[in-house]
Amino acid sequence: MAANEQCEKTAREENGELDKKVELEKKVELEKELDRIKAMNIHQRMHAVMDGVKYVQKEKPAGGGLQYKALMHDRVTAAVRPWMVKYRLHYFATVLSYKVEPLVVWKKFGDERKESTTFRVEMVVRVCFVNIDKPEDRFSVEAVGFGVDDRDKAPGAAETYAVKNAMVKALDLESGDDPDQTYTDPDETVMSAQQVATETTQALKDAKLALYDTCIDRAALVYDNPEAYVRSWMHDNKVTFESSTGDDFRRCLREIARSKPKPSEGPKSVEAPEVSASAGIGKPAQQELPTDTPKEEEKPKRNRELV
Repeated sequence: MAANEQCEKTAREENGELDKKVELEKKVELEKELDRIKAMNIHQRMHAVMDGVKYVQKEKPAGGGLQYKALMHDRVTAAVRPWMVKYRLHYFATVLSYKVEPLVVWKKFGDERKESTTFRVEMVVRVCFVNIDKPEDRFSVEAVGFGVDDRDKAPGAAETYAVKNAMVKALDLESGDDPDQTYTDPDETVMSAQQVATETTQALKDAKLALYDTCIDRAALVYDNPEAYVRSWMHDNKVTFESSTGDDFRRCLREIARSKPKPSEGPKSVEAPEVSASAGIGKPAQQELPTDTPKEEEKPKRNRELV
């Protein structure tokens, strides 16, 4: 028994010495690797990160009804961060300029379309990569980002977009679709950006025409020449069809509502002033009042020169 115990004790001591030796060798290797990294300049470190991160997978954003795959900021950060830490790099972003543009859009609520205001932010950002062992050794990249939101998220989205673009370009990251997810449903309709823009523009134009027609129909209860009145109102208020909004047509409807109803003997004809083409409305069509009003009069064809 004593001999066995002595053998086990000797084996444990030998194993302990071996473990210490392995740990010491690992420590020496790590110190050598650290010294090698500290001797590298910023460009050598960036190149090492490029060699480590060869590919970043695109993913389909959650929600929003988006039909395309995008390279998300968090995925880029998750892929790059471990290599940035290993090669002792730090980066920070500085906003150089930004521009906020309000956009009027029409959103569908049930069977109706309602006007809504959203904001588009364009931001230029400089991303600076720094050698933490020698802070004056740094490398900068500038990128542009865009963000659209109807509340307060547009600036943050634009900055995130720009930082992601700067990292992708600085590190020359490759991205693409997942090979296991290349199948596309033939019944799935994916709209291009041009198709989306075309449909949005047409929907906005149709909505404006509907409001324009509503104003004419309401004015017909008060004036003999309702279209001439509406076009005259637009001219007096410096409203063109291109620049008009739902609020402009609602103002017109309120003014029509304040007008006195048409008397039974018929009101005086309202003549709209001639408007130059530069005003964006065009000359109103001249209409003659019929001497005898038929029982069923066809609705006059409305002038669409303004669109």
